[in-house]
Amino acid sequence: MEKGIRVSMDGRGRALDNILVERLWRSVKYEKVYLNDFQTVNEAYLGLKDYFEFYNHRRIHQSLDYRTPAEVYYKKNRSIRESPCRRTPCGQSVNFLRNVWIS
Repeated sequence: MEKGIRVSMDGRGRALDNILVERLWRSVKYEKVYLNDFQTVNEAYLGLKDYFEFYNHRRIHQSLDYRTPAEVYYKKNRSIRESPCRRTPCGQSVNFLRNVWIS
């Protein structure tokens, strides 16, 4: 406080500030770290690098309307019917699910 530094207490989203980061790290741990026995720092680095490539560019997210974070960030809005066929964890085609919801 002596140096003029203040803690941000603007009230906007304080309770939710870390929820996105906490959810991301939960996914990282359960989908990559706990499933692999990394023996070296380099193995862990390469494994996490691959995971974040997958997470951002190939893993669809329900909260993003079954798009990837990269599609949302770069505003690559494809029409639902022309999206490439991808699979949900239960094996259903995302396009199939989208078509059911649209109908």
